[in-house]
Amino acid sequence: MRLELTRKTDLALLALRSLYRTGRRMAASELAESISTTRAFLPQALSPLIRQGWVGSQTGPSGGYELAVDLSGVSILDVIEAIEGPVETGHCVLRGGPCGESAFCSLHEPWSRARAAMAGELARTPVVWPR
Repeated sequence: MRLELTRKTDLALLALRSLYRTGRRMAASELAESISTTRAFLPQALSPLIRQGWVGSQTGPSGGYELAVDLSGVSILDVIEAIEGPVETGHCVLRGGPCGESAFCSLHEPWSRARAAMAGELARTPVVWPR
């Protein structure tokens, strides 16, 4: 059983917090340095955030990345799902396919409750806290 997220999700969360703290557009090199990644990898972590409309990107000498929205309504779960995909996939943790096609697996009920509790907690946790 793996319950882990990718480095890309970690960098996306760090980038959102860094952009929030500075409150201004940051050059790619500055943002990459602030979250301990390379400038080349930064677009991989930020492109899902740009697609969601949370981050804006400008090219050119005065370009960079900046927040495009107020993040108060964005949760950690929102970011995880933007990067990793939906938390609820409908796949059984034991069988790999849909649970309940013929009968529910032995972990169906407790696993469903645990997954719902975890998703609920992540949905209640904001990406950023007030300055």
